[in-house]
Amino acid sequence: MKYSNIGKILKKIAFIPIIVGLLFFIEIFLPYKEIQNHVVSKNVKTRGRFDNTTYTINFKEINDQFTEEIYNILQPGDQVLLYTTYFNKQIEEIYIDKDKTLYKNDTGENYAMLLFAIVFILSGVIALNKRNLRKKQIFLISFMTLLSIIMGLKIIL
Repeated sequence: MKYSNIGKILKKIAFIPIIVGLLFFIEIFLPYKEIQNHVVSKNVKTRGRFDNTTYTINFKEINDQFTEEIYNILQPGDQVLLYTTYFNKQIEEIYIDKDKTLYKNDTGENYAMLLFAIVFILSGVIALNKRNLRKKQIFLISFMTLLSIIMGLKIIL
């Protein structure tokens, strides 16, 4: 298959990363969803190479990474109220019933989602506006389109 044919296909489906990027961007301004839940389990992963520790808490049907402070407070079985983003269900705040306290989840995932939004929108706009895409552009836009399709399906399902 020629690169020009792939470029034509990308132009036809360029709306997908734009729509997903816009959804991610709009999500910043939407109110949080409230989900009553409980802690099922927790785990810690430490990567020695970069001295990076990830604190994951698993709830019924949802899990996310948290700060060490929140990780240490919560125990399996604890009842919580989760405040999640509308589409991606990223936990932004958590209300812990046992100590009646609201904690903000400052893990920086909202910045990553904003970056994805910008990159998806840019890749779609570039695909639509460029007359002839170069080989490297086709590869990058194809990758971003595939990634946006996967993330879009995650939102839908």
